[in-house]
Amino acid sequence: MNDSLPRLKIVFLWHMHQPYYKDYFSGEYVLPWVRLHGVKDYLDMASILDKYPKIKQTFNYVPSLVKQIDDYVNNNAFDHHLYLSRKKVDDLDETEKLDILNTFFSANFRTMIKPHPEYLRLYQKKDAFKSDLSRAVKQFTDQEYLDLTVLANLVWIDPVFRNDPEIKPLFEKRNNYTYEERVVLFEFQKKILGQIIPKLKELQDREQAEISFSPYYHPILPLLIDTDLAKEAMPRVRLPKNRFRHPEDARTHIRRSVDMYGSLFGRKLKGMWPSEGSVAEDLLPMLAEEGIEWIASDEEIFFQSLENPKSEDVKKAMALDFHRPFKLERPFGDIGIIFRDHKLSDRIGFVYSSWDADKASADFINHLASIRSLLKPSEVQDHVVPIILDGENAWEYYDNDGEDFLHSLYKSLTRDDRFETVTVSELFRKTSNHKNLPYLFAGSWIGHNFKIWIGHEEDNRAWDLLSEARNALENYQNDNPGDDPKGVEIAWEEIYVAEGSDWCWWYGDEHSSHDDDLFDMIFRSHLSAVYSIIGKETPKELLQPVRSAAPQSSVIQPSNYFSPTIDGEITHFYEWYDAGTFNCRKASSAMHRVASIVEEIFFGFDQKSLYFRLDLFTSARDDTLSDYIFELELRTERLYRLRCSHEGIVFQSRSEEEDEFEPSRFEGTVVLKNVVEISWPRKQIEFDEDFDVQLRVRVFKGDQLLETWPGMDLIKFQAPTEDKSIFWQV
Repeated sequence: MNDSLPRLKIVFLWHMHQPYYKDYFSGEYVLPWVRLHGVKDYLDMASILDKYPKIKQTFNYVPSLVKQIDDYVNNNAFDHHLYLSRKKVDDLDETEKLDILNTFFSANFRTMIKPHPEYLRLYQKKDAFKSDLSRAVKQFTDQEYLDLTVLANLVWIDPVFRNDPEIKPLFEKRNNYTYEERVVLFEFQKKILGQIIPKLKELQDREQAEISFSPYYHPILPLLIDTDLAKEAMPRVRLPKNRFRHPEDARTHIRRSVDMYGSLFGRKLKGMWPSEGSVAEDLLPMLAEEGIEWIASDEEIFFQSLENPKSEDVKKAMALDFHRPFKLERPFGDIGIIFRDHKLSDRIGFVYSSWDADKASADFINHLASIRSLLKPSEVQDHVVPIILDGENAWEYYDNDGEDFLHSLYKSLTRDDRFETVTVSELFRKTSNHKNLPYLFAGSWIGHNFKIWIGHEEDNRAWDLLSEARNALENYQNDNPGDDPKGVEIAWEEIYVAEGSDWCWWYGDEHSSHDDDLFDMIFRSHLSAVYSIIGKETPKELLQPVRSAAPQSSVIQPSNYFSPTIDGEITHFYEWYDAGTFNCRKASSAMHRVASIVEEIFFGFDQKSLYFRLDLFTSARDDTLSDYIFELELRTERLYRLRCSHEGIVFQSRSEEEDEFEPSRFEGTVVLKNVVEISWPRKQIEFDEDFDVQLRVRVFKGDQLLETWPGMDLIKFQAPTEDKSIFWQV
């Protein structure tokens, strides 16, 4: 297609991001999405450009995503999904099989399950049991479990790679997989992950792509600088109790991104998509200080940044003007900025997935042509249409993972003389007359505000917990200069992770998923790690869910009074029949963590005592029991700690106001034999009027903490001396 007018420039910026899923306490990745999206969305988005040398793209990565990819490739990192996928079916217990049935169909039904006959059959078999999956566990054969662990990983392999001779036979086979074939699949996953960064570097070196980075752990930078910046867009917003003002943290996230980029790509980082397109005037000096030459945000930020943003006449007059690169000219230096075309970006992200690929591509080209037709010939040269969106999550809603659409679009753009694709840095080199935007409004790409991340009661509570943990770490560092610098460094890392935007994304009313409670626990786990590293008691507020409706799915309450024999043996079946229980196997699935010592915790009471029993995994019982120290933490009106081992018993307590524990003699009974059994006299416990009890169990080997149950939160029950209708389960 020939046209005498200059070509309209098109910028595609694909944002690649996953939360930081690694848990400090277990060392596991809690969810598998870095690995699964890594084999489906990252390498193919870059590799497709090999067929279209005239198409140029900008890929924006979050450094913490790159860090996780590297961990899988070079450090054999694993997640719970991968752990279950690798395990032999004979070694799976019923809880793990239930976990597989619950989580191994987490894929788009229309595009990722339905096209695979055996995967669809297994899904329908599981679905026939509806919510009662415990009945389904024994209905699946060993071969079906093996096939499911293969298929749940196989369907995430991008169509681009499915003709590879290593993996093609698995797609052709469809079922009756072997363990050897499953190993081939995991090795292929790792191979794809290992090619992502080299491919990006190759594209950048031949100037077909530009790689930009977001701040390191994807924080909302303006809110790190000062949470009061939320007031610009939301003057009446209710902010956290503690004002968070740590511009030094914002600088750290930017600087670490710059440093990682330099080490990976051997050149200077030029551009940055601030997390969620979140910008503010206060952010600009930091970016300039670190040498960032361009940033991007949403068109709504542009309109709000105008001198009179409420004037519809001004908005209308400037409606096309945001389709240009701007400069933020400031005394400390100039920074380029572009603003995403909201409508066109969202058409790719949310509209075209249900369209025929060629029809969607044609519609997109028509929208570009419409924008170009409204420009004067002299204006086309210096204008751009920025298409900025998530580069991973949309494609599973497209047929063939979006490959058909992208091929059609790239072919059309290659042949059409009206348009040219450019990287963002190239855009600023090829254009002139960059208008100065004298002020930058504080907001994000969503509603030009920060409502997703602050203002709701849950969001504000999360910010306060972050503030308190950060203050505790800073105070510790000031009081102990030079003490354990490596430990302090790790604690700061946990703070930076907790500053990421992903946790508050799921708090409040705006977003929800099946993993809401899990994200809540991950966030609090990062902050709990800070206190653990510096040797401080975890605040009780961190042991309570931030979410207002988080369930305790692994806890069954006591159903009646009972009086067991404390002898370290399970004397008879009904001895602990009325006890409450905490199933560590079930909790380990919910937390995606593998239990190793305590299998189940029993608890209950009669008129005189509280009773506790710890059942151990067979492997732990086979070890020398004297190696372990079992600690029960009880929270009532006071905080109690009971440490039990073959070496003896240590009993301590303190009030909430006291800093130090007070030792005393324990008047109950502890027996460590086949199980650990404990009777704890009520006279040694100070209750509140409701007899509320909160319990946590820790296991040590020497000074090393091996595991904590629950991982987050506490086991909660009531222990009245008279029947107050607490036994509602009877």
